[in-house]
Amino acid sequence: YDGSSWKSFGGSGTDSDWIINGNEMYNANTGNIGVGNIAPSTKFHITGTTVPSNTGGVINTEIVNYGFESGLGSFTNDASNVSNWSSVSSEANSGSNSASVGGIANNELSKIKYTLSSPINNAAIAASISFYFKTDTEDTYDFLKFYVNGLEITAFNNSDVGSGITNWTQYTYPLAPGVSYVFEWGYEKDVNTIGGTDTVWIDDVVITETTNGTPTAGSYVFRLEDGQQGDGKVLTSDAEGNATWKPSGGSASAQTLSMVGNNLTILGGNTVTLPSGGGGSGTDDQTIDVFSLSGNTLSLSLENDSEATKTVDLSSVLSGTYTFTNGLNESGGTVKLGGTLTENSIIDLDDNDLKFITSSTSAFPGDIIFEGSDREAMSTNLDKNYVGFGGSSYISTDGTSVDNTTFTDSGSNSYTIDVGLGVHTGGSGGSGFKMGSIEYIWDGLGELFVNSDFSPYGASISSGTASHMWSSVYSTNGTIQTSDINLKKNIKTLDYGLSEIMKLKTITYNWKNNTKGKTKIPENLQERKIGFSAQQLLEILPETVNTHSWVAADEKGNYKRKKNENLGVYYSDIIPVAVKAIQEQQSEIEVLRAKMKKLENIVVEFISDKN
Repeated sequence: YDGSSWKSFGGSGTDSDWIINGNEMYNANTGNIGVGNIAPSTKFHITGTTVPSNTGGVINTEIVNYGFESGLGSFTNDASNVSNWSSVSSEANSGSNSASVGGIANNELSKIKYTLSSPINNAAIAASISFYFKTDTEDTYDFLKFYVNGLEITAFNNSDVGSGITNWTQYTYPLAPGVSYVFEWGYEKDVNTIGGTDTVWIDDVVITETTNGTPTAGSYVFRLEDGQQGDGKVLTSDAEGNATWKPSGGSASAQTLSMVGNNLTILGGNTVTLPSGGGGSGTDDQTIDVFSLSGNTLSLSLENDSEATKTVDLSSVLSGTYTFTNGLNESGGTVKLGGTLTENSIIDLDDNDLKFITSSTSAFPGDIIFEGSDREAMSTNLDKNYVGFGGSSYISTDGTSVDNTTFTDSGSNSYTIDVGLGVHTGGSGGSGFKMGSIEYIWDGLGELFVNSDFSPYGASISSGTASHMWSSVYSTNGTIQTSDINLKKNIKTLDYGLSEIMKLKTITYNWKNNTKGKTKIPENLQERKIGFSAQQLLEILPETVNTHSWVAADEKGNYKRKKNENLGVYYSDIIPVAVKAIQEQQSEIEVLRAKMKKLENIVVEFISDKN
């Protein structure tokens, strides 16, 4: 076919490059046949669209790559800028130009913006934006800042990398598939002082999408359909050279194992000689009867069914290091973890367990550590049976581990403390963890802080018990007790009053166990307290004394009533009795006033009569 019509290979006036001789056909110029090329170099030379070498892995596509060589391009200045960004030739990471702004006034911010024309490919498995930057500013006060969709990226801005004098440095930020993006770079000055040339630059802005490397239809160089084709099969031939597709693998691969006489070649170049002998006679079926590998020992019987199995130590040929993908390497016959991942990896556990076991005899047993940018993000403590977050957390408070020690709760139930989580971010307090969107709990020096309201969920929550008491409770506006009449029943007039109040004995005292943590407070510095005897109150006003408590019976929400080891007093419950006593006393006062008034009148009348 010459582009317009089909022609015969031979004969006058036709393409004379091809000659037909009987059933044979060949190219008259070279004797080679080319498919997909115009200069075949072998008898049958096929050229096609190359399948990407990372097929089945990933393909990285740069959807933006701009170096400001032709001005700002699609980058625009913010409308509020006092001083605008521009393409300059004074500095560049690559090429001749970069984008820069300088000379802005104190306490000003000047921005340049780039809007991605379409969202990141929703089928992308990863995406990112990277750029190079350089600064010459007042260190730690004037900053180059980076914004994504209006949000200031604190991981860049708070690291001080965009302040002071810095050489060209690349910064990369991950992007989510299926999201539209607006990127901004801003130079912000503080209220005074100029440092350096008071200028910042950016260059080589690259936005990359990462997708699975699946080849397009028709991009294969060669295609053979014989009815045996299938995923993962290899092309093989019989003794006559007839080709067909067969499953890969088997007892040995021609690329990794070959046998000539007693010489066995392994891994394409390492050769060992198998021992001779074995004797016996039998039928030669040209098959490998035994092929197994245990450690570095290869067991093999060849060609003769009755011949004894030969073994050979492969340690010498397996020496050296072979690099695998995804962080695996093999050294001396042992495959182990170590190295850089070459592609995204997934471990499918299916119905199997993935278990990490540490040494039980080593002084420093191995652990699993996740290293962050400036400290450990998570580390196991397998010998102590717990996991720590935020660095090397501790399960000791005074040098003696609290783990595996005995603890008795308010219900007199004994437990063994088993630390399951350690949180630690510094050497002197400040450790904490976050729950939800705004709630934090963190520790100080022997203190626990909560940054928002702490409220019970459900019916109630106890704040301390008779056996686990708070030392002091502080409140800005006082405590509030629910007293709604609609929540009360069996309402009766209080019988207690002045009589009971007059029987109470008030006392002043010091606590026997007067300590603060591990510190024993000296006698002369101890606070003098005032109050009542709970034992006397129990006889006079028993309702004001706490003798029993409801404590947890199990972890299913059941409770039990337990007698307290020490008595407690509801001091606020004495207030109604005191009020009743004042009312009774006031009534008596009013009666006395009336009597006194009568006596005054009698005295006045008596004096008048005398006069």
